[in-house]
Amino acid sequence: VSPVVEGPFEATEIHWTADGSRAFFRCNRNEPVDYEVCTVRADGSDLREVTALDGVGAPSAFDVVLPSADATQIAVKFSGGYMPVQLALIDTASGAEIGRTDTRSEELKALNPADPEIVQIPLSTTPQKMWAKLWAPAETSEAARHPIVLILHGGNTYQAVGRYQHSSPSSAFFAQILADKGYLVLEMDYRGSIGYGRAWREAVAGQLGFAEVQD
Repeated sequence: VSPVVEGPFEATEIHWTADGSRAFFRCNRNEPVDYEVCTVRADGSDLREVTALDGVGAPSAFDVVLPSADATQIAVKFSGGYMPVQLALIDTASGAEIGRTDTRSEELKALNPADPEIVQIPLSTTPQKMWAKLWAPAETSEAARHPIVLILHGGNTYQAVGRYQHSSPSSAFFAQILADKGYLVLEMDYRGSIGYGRAWREAVAGQLGFAEVQD
């Protein structure tokens, strides 16, 4: 058995067309924290992104990708930092968006909270950098010193850092409140988290409580 696609990205929720000529799947080819819907022919050619939603799925969303029976359209669940999961209908040939839902209240739209900065942090334990979300005070400098609060997701096999909905919107709002009061707030995907390749995901195999704590 040989892989249809391979590279430094993850492929999940794979759907083959009825004739087996093409597959649609959720992928993060551009960067580990940016998920889109990709497609590829059965022979491995024509690998490309179909969507440009900047946040396909969400930490706890399932059945994110659903192609039509004739594979001309695809229904996709997507979200944003403070945008709850929505549904978009995409033309698979052109990638054009046919329509989307928006269930946000007028109050939430008016609030329009700023998303945290997504950063990469060098580690002394591994050459691979750790991805994280950073909430920072509006006014700061490299010379300034701030107290820091860490948000840690439980267990492994989870990815908290992404351009989709925050894993806990209430925690994200609280993080912004702390940043407004002068704190730095960091939510990170330490080793054992998914989304960053097999080596990162399996770094905790047989040694839970070591690699992720070192990070």
